[in-house]
Amino acid sequence: MSGKESFPAPGTFVLALIFLVVFIAVYFLNLKYLGSVWEVR
Repeated sequence: MSGKESFPAPGTFVLALIFLVVFIAVYFLNLKYLGSVWEVR
């Protein structure tokens, strides 16, 4: 592998990164929402 062919499937890698970022964002938004709804002390 030389040059631009560093990853065997760069499209799949980018999709996995996007999915991971979206999952983390939704997780923290739900955590913040539940914290405000349940009024955890």
